[in-house]
Amino acid sequence: MQFDAIVIGSGPNGLTAACVLARAGLRVLVLEANADRAGGAVGSLQSTKPGFVHDVGAGFFAWGAISPAFQSLQLGDFGLRWCGAPIESCHPAPDGSYALISRDHDVTARHFGSPRDGDRWREIASWYGSIEPDVIDMLMRTFPAVGPLLRLMPVHLARLVGVFLSKGRSLSERWFESVAARRVLPGLALHVDVGPDDIFGAALGFMLGMTATTGGYVVPAGGAQSIADSMVRHLEHHGGWLRLGARVREVVVR
Repeated sequence: MQFDAIVIGSGPNGLTAACVLARAGLRVLVLEANADRAGGAVGSLQSTKPGFVHDVGAGFFAWGAISPAFQSLQLGDFGLRWCGAPIESCHPAPDGSYALISRDHDVTARHFGSPRDGDRWREIASWYGSIEPDVIDMLMRTFPAVGPLLRLMPVHLARLVGVFLSKGRSLSERWFESVAARRVLPGLALHVDVGPDDIFGAALGFMLGMTATTGGYVVPAGGAQSIADSMVRHLEHHGGWLRLGARVREVVVR
């Protein structure tokens, strides 16, 4: 059989590309070296006892619910169901205080280190929520993202640039007064291996923190494998093929 496109690897990026191509009418084949499942690092196994499913890579997906790619594929129609919790993240401090993040700004404001810090977080989260579509659009485009940049008013753009050029520790100390609140952004940035004093560290902590207030840190029902499985169903629905146990040893270019 002849194919218009062959995708090597069935991780989420490869499957997204394959689904988009298949939906456009191309004959697409995905080759995956793993003989047991698709998904790459996005997968789940019953690795301890029967019935206990464990994610073998990523476990929660901060941008899962707001991903433009996932939204365009309408994976909910193919079995994917996102689950969330009332509290997205909690950061305890040595003095016994804590700061938590909820998608409900009022809940966060009542439990964010101090009343002043709670009000400050509410203002920041409300501001970000008003510009998130343009921010996500900007981050998903190749540089320079002229369209989204033009839609962001200068005051918003200047504020974002100030955040993105900061370090996590210094930005937190500027924004917040309590020990607990000052731990939030640097703590979140550590999830992507960025330290409190690393350049651009505030950008990653900020985006993770703000995403917690909008889409939340969702997890797929049934484990991370559910994401890959829903994408495979999408691919097959549009006439694409997945071949497991197919390790690519050479790519011939003519």
